Amino acid sequence: MKDISTLEADINNVLKNGAALEEATLVKFGVSAASKLSKQLTKKVAFVRKDGHIRASEIGQVDSCPRKFWYNYYHPEWAEALPPSTTMKFLYGDIIEDVALVLATAAGHTVERVQERISTPIADGYTVVGH
Repeated sequence: MKDISTLEADINNVLKNGAALEEATLVKFGVSAASKLSKQLTKKVAFVRKDGHIRASEIGQVDSCPRKFWYNYYHPEWAEALPPSTTMKFLYGDIIEDVALVLATAAGHTVERVQERISTPIADGYTVVGH
């Protein structure tokens, strides 16, 4: 089994020397990338939050900007739409993540629990959720 400490060198080796990819890996990549593009182009549905759930990305907002956190928590529907350039950055990042996972697999690393949802209880009945 490969070690995480060699991941960068192993991916660089794949990029330099090439690697044979199984058709199933390529299909999975294509479906994932297409799904992410479709998600970004589909009309957004308002986020419905369960009481007491905080997203992992919001942890820093609680202390650094409590007002922003309050609005995100109680009135996410009031948020301004992201500009197209930001939407493009998120889409690009999602697809780059898929490429990196394919390269890690091609380099002989085991990739597990991709985007697995987790939840961690914290104080006062709140739970941090993320993936």
